[in-house]
Amino acid sequence: QRACGSLQVCAGLESGCEAAVHAVRESFEEDETEAALLIDASNAFNSVKRECTLKNIAILCPAFYIFLVNTYRQPIRLLVPAWKIEISSVEGTTQGDPAAMGMYALSVLPLIKTSLDISNEGLFLQAWYADDGTGLGKLQQLREWWNRVSTIGPKYGYYANAKKTVLVVKAAHVEKAMHLFEGTDVQIAESGARHLGAAIGDQNFVRQYVEQKVQKWCSELKTLAEFSHTEPQAAYSAFVFGFRGKWNFLQRTVPNCAHLFQPLEDMMKTEFIPQLTGRTLTNLERDLISLPAREGGLGLSNPVETATTSFQDSHQITHELTVKIKAQDLECPSERKVKESKKMVVHAKRTREREKLADLKQKVKDEHPQKKGEPHALKILESATAKGASSWLTSLPLQDENRALNKSEFRDALALRYGWRPKNLPQKCACGSTNSI
Repeated sequence: QRACGSLQVCAGLESGCEAAVHAVRESFEEDETEAALLIDASNAFNSVKRECTLKNIAILCPAFYIFLVNTYRQPIRLLVPAWKIEISSVEGTTQGDPAAMGMYALSVLPLIKTSLDISNEGLFLQAWYADDGTGLGKLQQLREWWNRVSTIGPKYGYYANAKKTVLVVKAAHVEKAMHLFEGTDVQIAESGARHLGAAIGDQNFVRQYVEQKVQKWCSELKTLAEFSHTEPQAAYSAFVFGFRGKWNFLQRTVPNCAHLFQPLEDMMKTEFIPQLTGRTLTNLERDLISLPAREGGLGLSNPVETATTSFQDSHQITHELTVKIKAQDLECPSERKVKESKKMVVHAKRTREREKLADLKQKVKDEHPQKKGEPHALKILESATAKGASSWLTSLPLQDENRALNKSEFRDALALRYGWRPKNLPQKCACGSTNSI
């Protein structure tokens, strides 16, 4: 990390990709910035000049060199069972090598440093994530940067692919961009383009990009809801341990997009949650299950609510690195400051969750008077937040067969957790008394 610095963020920097997106977006929005050039390489990891890279790493990061020279100084044997032959890998990184990302990050570092002096017409900014290089500034600067990457890059095994490279230009500078990049095969986009999993460009393009993502996730959630009708525990585990993470990065990197996630929340409320729980929930119950399991919820967070806080949290955690990238400072941010920022964000998140739970408890107390012969809804909620009461929700059913529940068992467990009357519960006990929870 220290060797790669702040401009090559793929080497393990805390939230490095997010910081690169924040820095690029903020710089693109400045008036003096005319365009952003998003460069991609052909067959990047396989094209690295191995001998050149090892010699550079010996100087840039000696500790890492000791390991890499033992695994890469000789051609690597690759077995091809289908052809019943053996071939030798003499260039690039080995696919599947855990050290490949670090090795590649260092391999393009000399290329990054050759462009630090491009500032003849104002500030030029570059940020890299592995082979994805992003440059911002005046069009003349970007053309000079493109020339350097195209001519110097092959010495290190970096072959810029013009057909995969996009120049995002502000409307006032389109003609100038076409003239400067004529004959390069670089794609010129007036509205915007995808950038490291987020989007860069005008507001309409960013909005459409988010809407397309949300539409896709709604379709996938609808499919998951169909599974939850017969396998609710499996569908719940798939959502909590995987599916809900799909929109985290987008929410953390795109500002002012909370309202665009309303269709996803509507799908959760009308399709997924009713199929999962076997009942239609009130607004109060929906707010309750959006809390983490430790706070008495189910972790079925509301994407509209999380969008704003996720972006703010990401902005705070990545502030130090974002500033470094915008200043084109090669030094890594202070690990102590980054940890402090992350600690503050986690503390603020826990505080918000506890405040929301306290507010919900008050609403439960006001709206749900105690019924004769049944425990008060507030007592039930307090039981759900007790230590260990949510362990059956926070562990994968595959890890413990005793925690794998069928359809009726899972929904009955949810009913007992929240004081709902289980379906098909007989009205009377064999002794003649009325059945209750």
